[in-house]
Amino acid sequence: MAENSGNSNTNHGQRVGSEQRDRSGWFDPTDHLAPNYSVELYHVPTGASVKFKGFVTSFTDSYSSNWNTEEAYGRMDPITTFQNTARTINIEWDVIAAHESEAKNNMAKCESLFRMLYPTYISGDDSAGSIASAPLFKVKFGNLISKAGSQAGADAASTGLLGTLGGFEYSPDFDAGFFLDAGAMFPQTISLAAEMQVIHNFPVGWDASTNSFRTKNYPYGRDDGQAFMDEFINELNFGAPSQATPQQSRKAENAMTNPGKGAKVK
Repeated sequence: MAENSGNSNTNHGQRVGSEQRDRSGWFDPTDHLAPNYSVELYHVPTGASVKFKGFVTSFTDSYSSNWNTEEAYGRMDPITTFQNTARTINIEWDVIAAHESEAKNNMAKCESLFRMLYPTYISGDDSAGSIASAPLFKVKFGNLISKAGSQAGADAASTGLLGTLGGFEYSPDFDAGFFLDAGAMFPQTISLAAEMQVIHNFPVGWDASTNSFRTKNYPYGRDDGQAFMDEFINELNFGAPSQATPQQSRKAENAMTNPGKGAKVK
């Protein structure tokens, strides 16, 4: 833990110069990874964005189909009606400072990020005014959090995944220590966590006439799954996927899940 006292600094009782304490001029290899491997959050109402180096420690992408069930007299099973498919992303990442200047910059970026959770107001006579825009975000993390069909290295403004954020968890690492400057504390390591509810602003689901997914490369930028299905159906002599009947598609699925029955797998 470095401590600033007048014109000198104290580090565990040992006096060190400020040039030793602030290593902003030193080479940091993670700077070269940051452009493509970063967590970027773009604030839709204001056009502002915050980007962190991608020291991701936890990532969960959850897909859930929601059904409405209704019990009926005399039926063993309820009547089920499909509602929607939701996607929720949970991500945790560390914000690490190599030197004091980066620690201060990281703190400023966290402050900007937290302010983005508040709505945009039209000023009025009262203290709050009326809400002009809700705090929507576009989030980008390589190809794991990205708008379908976009490039992994592009920015969040153009290729980020749209959604709402339920909030952030801000956890300074006290074991890693702080940079102290005139009574202010700047953590060397900060752990951030967020939950994102994805808004699908592009076509999803299957096209009934072609049996193909309506947005290619969803959700992680690869289309190998669809290509595999196309090749598999062709090998079964069903013709092109666009000409396959629902019965043929089910036959292909049964052959994949149970090769001992049904169509022969080559």
